Amino acid sequence: MRFEEALNWLSKHQFHGIKPGLERIREILARLKEPHLRYPTVHISGTNGKGSTAAFLESILRQHGLKTGLYTSPHLISVCERFVINGNPISEEKFAELTSKVKKALGASPATYFELTTAIAFLAFAEEEVDIAVIECGLGGRLDATNVIYPEVSIVTSISFDHEFYLGNTLSSIAFEEADIIKPQRPAVTCWQKEEAMKVIEEIAFKRNSPLYVKGKLFDAFPQNGTVLYKGKNYFSGLKPSLKGRHQLDNLSLAIKAAELLEENKHLNLKAEKLKEAIANTFWPGRFEIFEFSPPVILDGAHNEDGIRILKTALADYGIEEYALIFGASNEDKTKPFVKMLSMLLPKCRKLFICPPPGPRKPVSIEEWQEKLKGFSLPPSFFSSSWEETLEKALVSRGDLPLVVAGSLYLVGHVRAYLKTKIEKQSR
Repeated sequence: MRFEEALNWLSKHQFHGIKPGLERIREILARLKEPHLRYPTVHISGTNGKGSTAAFLESILRQHGLKTGLYTSPHLISVCERFVINGNPISEEKFAELTSKVKKALGASPATYFELTTAIAFLAFAEEEVDIAVIECGLGGRLDATNVIYPEVSIVTSISFDHEFYLGNTLSSIAFEEADIIKPQRPAVTCWQKEEAMKVIEEIAFKRNSPLYVKGKLFDAFPQNGTVLYKGKNYFSGLKPSLKGRHQLDNLSLAIKAAELLEENKHLNLKAEKLKEAIANTFWPGRFEIFEFSPPVILDGAHNEDGIRILKTALADYGIEEYALIFGASNEDKTKPFVKMLSMLLPKCRKLFICPPPGPRKPVSIEEWQEKLKGFSLPPSFFSSSWEETLEKALVSRGDLPLVVAGSLYLVGHVRAYLKTKIEKQSR
């Protein structure tokens, strides 16, 4: 099976949509001889911050000499980005090889796209004999296809509203889904949550006899003279996270606390200098990523209300008072508050560019945007069904305004690839 064949076969399962449940993934993994049980894991759920936390933790573990696996979603451009071994995505050839094995194991049984990529990830990490794998949930936790592992540590990042059709429309219902990755007698780590969510997380940890470590109580991270100070079991000072924004202090502290717990189980021996280097070199594209054009272009995959609030704070901290904005959103489960998300960014938006994001999710169409925005007081605006046309128009007409791209990780990924190509051409 060639890469294109593997990709086409996998893409056909996009039509199966999102179908929470563990029966199908367990059957596939059983046919593959349980690859997910051949190495220790860390499991990460939450609404926002999962990817950044996973990236920080993977970098820390790798810097300390462990051979790591990292499974995240969605990808920005290539599906291979989802499966990372020791900091590098698997090759197209390896993806095709693994997909062929998963296809054979699946046979005529039904499966979703995410169930299949999860099986590919678990198989990849087993074949590569990783020392440890960091696994990010795709949607929720309780019925997410990744929730078949028994992790050394579970991490629950910030919980807020998203995917209410599947997870419920209250913080307690969402927290119930997300916190189910906590396993009996295994430690769990979380940031400080709103009371409704925190109560659920604490109850689940208590019932499962799982030690719960909460940021702000037993560990924390603080700004200190232009660097970051971490206080937990250890004190680590002079940290310089490569990922920008004050919200990254939550994600960073969760990752370090998880590393401390892994150290207690003899998985590594934390060293301050290695930790500093890992944090300074953590790479997680499309999350308040700044391209230093003049003026700059800021890419952020914020795709829910809480993510937009975080983006607004990061822009203010960075000193950006007004900007041009490219915005696109998907609305697969018809619960996405995309108009409210955009309206949160409008007060400082001086030029607005709307387009549907590329990718497999159901995008909000230009016609729907124009209908929903009737009666809004908008800045000079441009609507296009082509993200490429939108980007080119924005880069030419933004003037001296920084350009912010947000609303969809798929949109951010394609814009990022375009900008990287532009930079490469200019450097020749």
